[in-house]
Amino acid sequence: FIIKKGSSLKMSSESYILVEEGSIEMNGTKNNPINITSLNLEETWKGIYVNSYPGNISSSILNFVNISNFSYFDNQKIQLTGGLNFIKSNVQISNSIFKDVFSEDSINFVKSEFKVSSSQFIKTQSDAIDIDFGNGEIKETFFDKVGGDAIDLSGSTVNLQDIIAKNIFDKAVSAGEQTNLKIDNLKVSSSGMGIASKDSSNVYGIDIEISDCILYDFAVYQKKPYFSGGSLKIDQFSSCNLPLVQTGSNLILDGNKIEEKVIDIKKLYN
Repeated sequence: FIIKKGSSLKMSSESYILVEEGSIEMNGTKNNPINITSLNLEETWKGIYVNSYPGNISSSILNFVNISNFSYFDNQKIQLTGGLNFIKSNVQISNSIFKDVFSEDSINFVKSEFKVSSSQFIKTQSDAIDIDFGNGEIKETFFDKVGGDAIDLSGSTVNLQDIIAKNIFDKAVSAGEQTNLKIDNLKVSSSGMGIASKDSSNVYGIDIEISDCILYDFAVYQKKPYFSGGSLKIDQFSSCNLPLVQTGSNLILDGNKIEEKVIDIKKLYN
Protein backbone atom coordinates (compact mmCIF):
# COMPACT_ATOMS: atom_id res chain seq x y z
CA PHE A 1 0.00 0.00 0.00
CA ILE A 2 1.72 3.18 -1.23
CA ILE A 3 1.10 6.76 -0.11
CA LYS A 4 3.13 9.15 -2.27
CA LYS A 5 5.36 11.95 -1.00
CA GLY A 6 3.60 15.25 -0.36
CA SER A 7 0.27 13.55 0.33
CA SER A 8 -2.06 14.94 3.00
CA LEU A 9 -4.71 12.64 4.48
CA LYS A 10 -7.54 13.91 6.69
CA MET A 11 -9.08 10.91 8.46
CA SER A 12 -12.66 10.79 9.76
CA SER A 13 -13.32 9.46 13.25
CA GLU A 14 -14.31 5.98 11.96
CA SER A 15 -11.48 5.64 9.44
CA TYR A 16 -8.35 3.51 9.66
CA ILE A 17 -5.66 1.94 7.45
CA LEU A 18 -5.49 -1.87 7.32
CA VAL A 19 -2.90 -3.83 5.32
CA GLU A 20 -3.14 -7.62 5.50
CA GLU A 21 -0.34 -9.93 4.35
CA GLY A 22 1.66 -7.04 2.94
CA SER A 23 3.45 -3.81 3.71
CA ILE A 24 2.94 -0.06 3.64
CA GLU A 25 5.20 2.49 1.94
CA MET A 26 5.05 6.14 2.97
CA ASN A 27 8.26 7.58 1.57
CA GLY A 28 8.16 11.34 1.90
CA THR A 29 11.00 13.84 1.67
CA LYS A 30 12.07 16.81 3.81
CA ASN A 31 10.41 19.25 1.40
CA ASN A 32 7.47 16.96 0.61
CA PRO A 33 6.51 15.09 3.78
CA ILE A 34 3.42 12.94 4.18
CA ASN A 35 0.88 14.27 6.69
CA ILE A 36 -1.89 12.16 8.23
CA THR A 37 -4.21 13.63 10.87
CA SER A 38 -7.88 13.74 11.83
CA LEU A 39 -10.47 15.53 9.73
CA ASN A 40 -11.85 17.18 12.86
CA LEU A 41 -9.13 18.12 15.35
CA GLU A 42 -11.61 17.59 18.19
CA GLU A 43 -11.86 13.89 17.24
CA THR A 44 -9.34 11.12 16.67
CA TRP A 45 -9.07 8.53 13.90
CA LYS A 46 -8.51 4.81 14.39
CA GLY A 47 -4.90 4.20 13.46
CA ILE A 48 -2.96 1.76 11.27
CA TYR A 49 -2.60 -2.02 11.32
CA VAL A 50 -0.05 -3.80 9.11
CA ASN A 51 -0.02 -7.58 9.41
CA SER A 52 2.58 -9.29 7.27
CA TYR A 53 3.40 -13.01 7.22
CA PRO A 54 6.43 -15.26 7.75
CA GLY A 55 8.82 -15.05 4.82
CA ASN A 56 7.53 -11.68 3.60
CA ILE A 57 10.65 -9.90 2.29
CA SER A 58 9.15 -6.47 1.64
CA SER A 59 9.57 -3.81 4.32
CA SER A 60 7.11 -1.22 5.53
CA ILE A 61 8.72 2.21 5.15
CA LEU A 62 7.79 5.43 6.93
CA ASN A 63 10.13 8.28 5.98
CA PHE A 64 9.36 11.96 6.56
CA VAL A 65 5.85 11.13 7.78
CA ASN A 66 3.90 13.21 10.30
CA ILE A 67 1.06 11.30 11.96
CA SER A 68 -1.13 12.91 14.63
CA ASN A 69 -4.38 12.87 16.56
CA PHE A 70 -5.05 9.13 16.44
CA SER A 71 -6.24 6.49 18.90
CA TYR A 72 -5.97 2.68 18.96
CA PHE A 73 -6.75 0.59 15.89
CA ASP A 74 -10.38 -0.51 15.76
CA ASN A 75 -12.28 -1.71 12.70
CA GLN A 76 -15.18 -3.14 14.78
CA LYS A 77 -13.76 -6.65 14.28
CA ILE A 78 -10.24 -6.19 15.63
CA GLN A 79 -9.22 -3.91 18.48
CA LEU A 80 -5.50 -3.42 19.21
CA THR A 81 -3.67 -1.47 21.90
CA GLY A 82 -1.50 0.46 19.46
CA GLY A 83 -2.29 3.41 17.26
CA LEU A 84 0.21 2.07 14.72
CA ASN A 85 0.55 -1.72 14.81
CA PHE A 86 3.09 -3.84 12.93
CA ILE A 87 2.67 -7.59 13.35
CA LYS A 88 5.23 -10.05 11.93
CA SER A 89 6.60 -7.23 9.81
CA ASN A 90 9.85 -5.68 8.64
CA VAL A 91 9.65 -1.96 9.41
CA GLN A 92 11.88 1.05 8.77
CA ILE A 93 10.86 4.39 10.30
CA SER A 94 12.94 7.54 9.88
CA ASN A 95 12.60 11.34 10.02
CA SER A 96 9.03 11.06 11.26
CA ILE A 97 6.90 12.71 13.94
CA PHE A 98 4.12 11.04 15.98
CA LYS A 99 2.11 13.54 18.00
CA ASP A 100 -1.09 13.76 20.04
CA VAL A 101 -1.66 10.04 20.45
CA PHE A 102 -4.61 8.66 22.44
CA SER A 103 -3.88 4.92 22.48
CA GLU A 104 -2.13 2.58 24.90
CA ASP A 105 0.90 2.50 22.56
CA SER A 106 1.76 5.02 19.87
CA ILE A 107 3.54 2.23 17.96
CA ASN A 108 3.39 -1.47 18.79
CA PHE A 109 5.87 -3.84 17.14
CA VAL A 110 4.91 -7.50 17.61
CA LYS A 111 7.22 -10.30 16.41
CA SER A 112 8.73 -7.78 14.01
CA GLU A 113 12.14 -6.64 12.76
CA PHE A 114 12.43 -2.85 12.94
CA LYS A 115 14.67 0.21 12.65
CA VAL A 116 13.60 3.58 14.01
CA SER A 117 15.84 6.63 13.51
CA SER A 118 15.76 10.44 13.62
CA SER A 119 12.14 10.53 14.78
CA GLN A 120 10.03 12.21 17.48
CA PHE A 121 7.23 11.09 19.80
CA ILE A 122 5.42 14.04 21.41
CA LYS A 123 2.33 14.14 23.64
CA THR A 124 1.29 10.52 23.95
CA GLN A 125 -1.42 9.37 26.34
CA SER A 126 0.46 6.21 27.33
CA ASP A 127 3.54 4.35 25.97
CA ALA A 128 5.35 5.77 22.95
CA ILE A 129 7.01 2.61 21.56
CA ASP A 130 5.97 -0.86 22.73
CA ILE A 131 7.99 -3.86 21.50
CA ASP A 132 6.78 -7.43 22.03
CA PHE A 133 9.09 -10.26 20.94
CA GLY A 134 10.82 -8.00 18.41
CA ASN A 135 14.35 -7.40 17.19
CA GLY A 136 15.77 -4.08 16.08
CA GLU A 137 17.24 -0.70 16.88
CA ILE A 138 16.13 2.80 17.81
CA LYS A 139 18.58 5.64 17.10
CA GLU A 140 18.64 9.43 17.35
CA THR A 141 15.05 9.59 18.56
CA PHE A 142 13.36 12.11 20.86
CA PHE A 143 10.52 11.60 23.36
CA ASP A 144 8.60 14.33 25.21
CA LYS A 145 5.39 14.44 27.26
CA VAL A 146 4.82 10.69 27.38
CA GLY A 147 2.02 9.46 29.67
CA GLY A 148 3.49 5.96 30.12
CA ASP A 149 6.88 4.52 29.11
CA ALA A 150 8.93 6.07 26.33
CA ILE A 151 10.22 2.63 25.27
CA ASP A 152 8.67 -0.56 26.66
CA LEU A 153 10.20 -3.93 25.73
CA SER A 154 9.07 -7.50 26.38
CA GLY A 155 10.90 -10.62 25.22
CA SER A 156 12.92 -8.61 22.73
CA THR A 157 16.50 -8.01 21.57
CA VAL A 158 17.12 -4.32 20.89
CA ASN A 159 19.87 -1.68 20.61
CA LEU A 160 19.23 1.94 21.61
CA GLN A 161 21.59 4.75 20.60
CA ASP A 162 21.48 8.53 21.02
CA ILE A 163 18.09 8.73 22.73
CA ILE A 164 16.66 11.79 24.51
CA ALA A 165 13.62 11.37 26.76
CA LYS A 166 12.03 14.04 28.95
CA ASN A 167 8.79 14.52 30.82
CA ILE A 168 8.07 10.78 30.97
CA PHE A 169 5.37 9.81 33.46
CA ASP A 170 6.48 6.21 34.01
CA LYS A 171 9.81 4.84 32.70
CA ALA A 172 12.10 6.21 30.01
CA VAL A 173 13.21 2.65 29.22
CA SER A 174 11.48 -0.47 30.55
CA ALA A 175 12.92 -3.93 29.75
CA GLY A 176 10.93 -6.99 30.77
CA GLU A 177 10.29 -10.68 30.12
CA GLN A 178 13.80 -11.83 29.17
CA THR A 179 14.67 -8.81 27.07
CA ASN A 180 18.27 -8.28 26.01
CA LEU A 181 19.00 -4.59 25.63
CA LYS A 182 22.07 -2.45 24.86
CA ILE A 183 21.99 1.31 25.34
CA ASP A 184 24.61 3.78 24.05
CA ASN A 185 24.10 7.45 24.94
CA LEU A 186 20.79 8.00 26.71
CA LYS A 187 19.74 11.33 28.23
CA VAL A 188 16.70 11.29 30.53
CA SER A 189 15.15 14.17 32.48
CA SER A 190 11.96 14.40 34.54
CA SER A 191 10.98 10.74 34.34
CA GLY A 192 9.27 8.53 36.91
CA MET A 193 12.12 6.05 36.42
CA GLY A 194 15.14 6.23 34.15
CA ILE A 195 15.93 2.62 33.24
CA ALA A 196 14.13 -0.44 34.61
CA SER A 197 15.28 -4.02 34.07
CA LYS A 198 12.86 -6.64 35.33
CA ASP A 199 11.75 -10.24 34.94
CA SER A 200 14.93 -12.00 33.74
CA SER A 201 16.01 -9.14 31.48
CA ASN A 202 19.65 -8.18 30.86
CA VAL A 203 20.48 -4.55 30.14
CA TYR A 204 23.86 -2.94 29.49
CA GLY A 205 24.25 0.82 29.12
CA ILE A 206 27.12 3.22 28.51
CA ASP A 207 27.15 7.04 28.52
CA ILE A 208 23.91 7.47 30.48
CA GLU A 209 22.66 10.79 31.93
CA ILE A 210 19.61 10.86 34.19
CA SER A 211 18.48 14.08 35.91
CA ASP A 212 15.48 15.56 37.71
CA CYS A 213 14.39 12.13 38.91
CA ILE A 214 10.84 11.66 40.16
CA LEU A 215 11.17 8.18 41.73
CA TYR A 216 14.29 6.21 40.72
CA ASP A 217 17.07 6.55 38.20
CA PHE A 218 17.83 2.82 37.93
CA ALA A 219 15.49 0.00 39.01
CA VAL A 220 15.96 -3.78 38.92
CA TYR A 221 13.31 -6.15 40.21
CA GLN A 222 10.96 -9.08 39.64
CA LYS A 223 7.38 -8.20 38.76
CA LYS A 224 6.00 -11.52 37.46
CA PRO A 225 6.41 -14.70 39.54
CA TYR A 226 7.43 -16.97 36.64
CA PHE A 227 10.56 -14.88 35.96
CA SER A 228 13.61 -14.09 38.07
CA GLY A 229 14.92 -10.61 38.86
CA GLY A 230 16.46 -8.14 36.44
CA SER A 231 20.08 -7.34 35.66
CA LEU A 232 21.42 -3.89 34.78
CA LYS A 233 25.04 -2.83 34.24
CA ILE A 234 25.92 0.81 33.55
CA ASP A 235 29.27 2.37 32.67
CA GLN A 236 30.03 6.09 32.40
CA PHE A 237 26.96 7.68 33.91
CA SER A 238 25.55 10.57 35.89
CA SER A 239 22.33 10.18 37.84
CA CYS A 240 20.27 11.21 40.87
CA ASN A 241 21.70 8.47 43.12
CA LEU A 242 18.23 6.99 43.59
CA PRO A 243 18.52 3.29 42.71
CA LEU A 244 15.99 0.57 43.48
CA VAL A 245 17.47 -2.92 43.78
CA GLN A 246 15.21 -5.77 44.87
CA THR A 247 16.73 -8.86 46.46
CA GLY A 248 17.49 -11.33 43.69
CA SER A 249 18.24 -8.65 41.10
CA ASN A 250 21.56 -7.17 40.06
CA LEU A 251 22.66 -3.54 39.55
CA ILE A 252 26.29 -2.64 38.78
CA LEU A 253 27.24 1.03 38.33
CA ASP A 254 30.76 1.74 37.06
CA GLY A 255 31.90 -1.62 38.41
CA ASN A 256 30.26 -1.20 41.84
CA LYS A 257 27.52 -3.63 42.83
CA ILE A 258 24.63 -1.83 44.52
CA GLU A 259 23.16 -3.36 47.67
CA GLU A 260 19.97 -5.37 47.29
CA LYS A 261 16.94 -4.80 49.51
CA VAL A 262 13.64 -6.52 50.25
CA ILE A 263 11.06 -4.53 48.32
CA ASP A 264 7.31 -4.96 47.89
CA ILE A 265 6.95 -4.39 44.15
CA LYS A 266 3.13 -4.38 44.38
CA LYS A 267 3.35 -1.09 46.26
CA LEU A 268 5.52 0.30 43.46
CA TYR A 269 2.72 -0.31 40.94
CA ASN A 270 -0.03 0.96 43.21
